[in-house]
Amino acid sequence: MTRALALCLAVWACGASPADRGAMTLADRTDQPDLEARVLTPYVERHPGLELRHQPLSSRDEDGRGLLVALAGDDPPDVFLVDDEDVPAVVDRDAALDLIPYLARVGVDLARYDARLVAVFRRSAALYGLPRGYSPIVLAFNKDLFDHAGVAYPADDWTWEDFLQVARRLTRDSDGDGAVDQWGSALDPRVSYWLPWIWAGGGDVLCADGRRASGCLDSRATVEALRWYAAWVSARASHR
Repeated sequence: MTRALALCLAVWACGASPADRGAMTLADRTDQPDLEARVLTPYVERHPGLELRHQPLSSRDEDGRGLLVALAGDDPPDVFLVDDEDVPAVVDRDAALDLIPYLARVGVDLARYDARLVAVFRRSAALYGLPRGYSPIVLAFNKDLFDHAGVAYPADDWTWEDFLQVARRLTRDSDGDGAVDQWGSALDPRVSYWLPWIWAGGGDVLCADGRRASGCLDSRATVEALRWYAAWVSARASHR
């Protein structure tokens, strides 16, 4: 799942001395074990006199409601981490600062960022966040299971059908008790995991203008991709 800074720490440093600014609060979910060591501590070391408070949000806050509640409160966080799917709710509530007027002042070069990631935070000429990182979807496989079944490892020219056939071959009832105990594939039903199938099939959810789904979400390519994905999920579920 993509993580990003919805307000930039560097931008906050503009305009006044640390003594004038008071403490800054950073809100994020508690499932970021490396945040303190890799982000907060180095930043404070580069800005002597800065007081940075950490406001943890529940790691179970999967729909971003905890952050929205915090932003609507009497003491909202100054900086916060959000998932990409939470950006529209934050921006629509006018809870994020347009960073464009500040980027040059603090030496932020947008050309150094992947334009596709930056686009998540753009609204017309405004930019409401910068990416901290992203999580690419990749195919990982268990070599031992492939070797035991005598199946060749995945190749660059694998098709969806190749994937499905191998997954079926590797799905087994190893001990003969009538229940599958070795699955040939793993399934995660979250949106961020089935969207790549749509894109890989040549479809999309929104059209290029980002304002309409008609002609894209209901396109032949999108429908066929979703039907294939649904059939795979159904086939896997039927073994339960």
